[in-house]
Amino acid sequence: MNAPDVVQRTRRSNLRDYIGVGAVLVIIWMLLWGKASAANAASGALVATLLLIAFPFDHDVIAVRHRLRPVAAVRLALFFLTDMFRSTLATAVDVVRPRSRVRTGIVACPLRVDNDGLVTFLANLIAVSPGTMPIEVAYRPHVIYVHSLRGVEPDEVRAFVARLEELSVMALGGPEAIGSVAEPAPWPPPPPDPQPTVEQGTA
Repeated sequence: MNAPDVVQRTRRSNLRDYIGVGAVLVIIWMLLWGKASAANAASGALVATLLLIAFPFDHDVIAVRHRLRPVAAVRLALFFLTDMFRSTLATAVDVVRPRSRVRTGIVACPLRVDNDGLVTFLANLIAVSPGTMPIEVAYRPHVIYVHSLRGVEPDEVRAFVARLEELSVMALGGPEAIGSVAEPAPWPPPPPDPQPTVEQGTA
């Protein structure tokens, strides 16, 4: 029987969360600099530490279980680096063309996971990828709005985000998150959950 994604928090899980998020921030920092070096790793660790001090986790009594799967993480890294190479090459080719073929637009991409940590991780990957930038995340249901310079159809941007979401979940998600990406993302996304109404008291 699979353990649920939501588990009781402990000091060990809190420390693991800080180390895991810090490692991801360092990797993103080095990707932004485009070079893996001791200096970039040290400066990334400093930035990650300052961010975690400035924005500490809200340690509730529950936590979302994440599991690092090395093989799936390698698949995610290969997909991401391959897409980064292709996007960088396409952008460079477009720059030297006499007439630019860049078509910008904002694409709504529905997500299947209901996990703020995984959604944040996915948004960071999209931000680092050349030609895409997340500008907003809507909740219940989760929809991420992506500004795209890729010059492709909106369905292709949604397919890219869906594939990135699937690989991220397979690398880091718990059993419930993995089950959520077994089906394709709904389109159009379902309407937002109704907000609770507050009844006004009478004097």
